[in-house]
Amino acid sequence: MKKVKLDKKDKRILYELDLNARQPYSLIAKKVGLSQEVVRYRIERLQKNKVLRGFLTVFGPAQMGYSYHKIYIAFQNISIAKEKALTKFLREHDSVIYLASLDGGYDLAFSVKVKDMLELDKLVSQLDTDYGSYLNKRDVFSYMYVYYFPREYLAQDQNDVRRSKIFGAIAAPKNIDETDDKICRLLSSDARMPAIKIAAKIGLSADAIIKRIKKLEESGAIRCYITILNNEVLDQFHYKVLLTLKKLAEDKEKTFIEYCRRHPNVFFFVKTLGPWNYELDMELKDSDELRKIMREMKAKFSDVVMDYQALIVYKIHKYNILGQDHLDA
Repeated sequence: MKKVKLDKKDKRILYELDLNARQPYSLIAKKVGLSQEVVRYRIERLQKNKVLRGFLTVFGPAQMGYSYHKIYIAFQNISIAKEKALTKFLREHDSVIYLASLDGGYDLAFSVKVKDMLELDKLVSQLDTDYGSYLNKRDVFSYMYVYYFPREYLAQDQNDVRRSKIFGAIAAPKNIDETDDKICRLLSSDARMPAIKIAAKIGLSADAIIKRIKKLEESGAIRCYITILNNEVLDQFHYKVLLTLKKLAEDKEKTFIEYCRRHPNVFFFVKTLGPWNYELDMELKDSDELRKIMREMKAKFSDVVMDYQALIVYKIHKYNILGQDHLDA
């Protein structure tokens, strides 16, 4: 796949979209010092060059009536045909919101949204029944809470306070109506979908849609709007680092979270209940950069017993929290 080099303006535009992917062109233009027309052109070019794979709306699970969980799989004796069949099964499953192929200790990772543990057990049982003989290892993690840190490495010269979006894993009854649900599903497929387009699909005025979206944001049902980048095109790697930290007191955990929040390459921080304590997502140039970061992390938290496993995300098949679509590019 052809590599794309970004100039400083492209990076700053991506950074602004990562802060809030629903920002209007006019606001982004003002922040980056370009005209609205040029910003629109550059974003469209980033999409055409497959740098930008999509715009994701992140929802608060409690407000939507769900909890989030992740399952990691390592294969054994699986044919290419069976692997494709398993990937297709997961990609098309209503509960699966994220699906990626990996290099490392696991071959596949997928996140699910479920209303209760019985729904999770049903999915896992179906997976074991249909594909259990091809699974060497299957580990289930429950999300305790999640931070999202905008990709500061795209604009390291900025002095913006890094914003963090957090949500927990405790489900609660939905407090949104049918119209809100339709709006959320449309935004789930495209976080930048204009209000006028949503209005046409639902049968309300654009002003009514804007008001409803604002209420959804204020209630926490919508937490943030972020970007999905194509790291292969950008000639960089998306690492998932699974961490176990022992003897981690509450004050030390806060220090660790703050350390990750301030690191320019960490963009997701997840505390989990399962075989590992934390999951970090980082975008880096190469494995040497990963080693450097992990050495630094171990040195800074030398009083804590640390074990970690690094995985490379080499293909994202699906990333849509409420919708049915998948990513083929």
